Amino acid sequence: MGKPITLYNTTKTDNQDSKNSDNRTSITEPIRESLILFIIKIASVLVITDMVYAALNFILLRAFFLNHELLFNIHDMTAYILTLFHLVKTAFQVWGISAIVFRWVGNSCHITDRHLVHHAGVLNCIEKIYDLDIVRSVSIQQSWLGRIFRYGTVNIEISASGGYTDQVTLFGVSNLQQYENMLHKHF
Repeated sequence: MGKPITLYNTTKTDNQDSKNSDNRTSITEPIRESLILFIIKIASVLVITDMVYAALNFILLRAFFLNHELLFNIHDMTAYILTLFHLVKTAFQVWGISAIVFRWVGNSCHITDRHLVHHAGVLNCIEKIYDLDIVRSVSIQQSWLGRIFRYGTVNIEISASGGYTDQVTLFGVSNLQQYENMLHKHF
């Protein structure tokens, strides 16, 4: 029987055989989207929804107080419409922020001494474990905004005998060069 896989092994013991004594490193913390990008996405949801709400609020209140003609003569229902707009704005903000948080929490990777472990999902969890020997290419992409905030995308192409191919894409990852160099050691 083979050795069991230890996903978070970062130290080497003295009783390891010489075959496993090469200097491969492991990353114990999950590889996730950059925290700066995570905060930018949440702030964008809040700012955009508040701007749309403020514009609708301004139009409706201006028409109400200046006695402009409103569609369908809704002057009497202005308070109800503003309340509805506020509830819709709040629901959209909660939904948008929840989607961003669940995507951030539920999408991560770990690189161990022999495996790449990709974990996706929060409620429906999918975990794929790839042997690092079948990683065929690693590429990184970085936009101008990514260069400023030091994040980018890591594309990992995997193929094995029998025609099996897969691709793991990590969006918005910080420390791109560290992960690329670590994966290139296994080619």
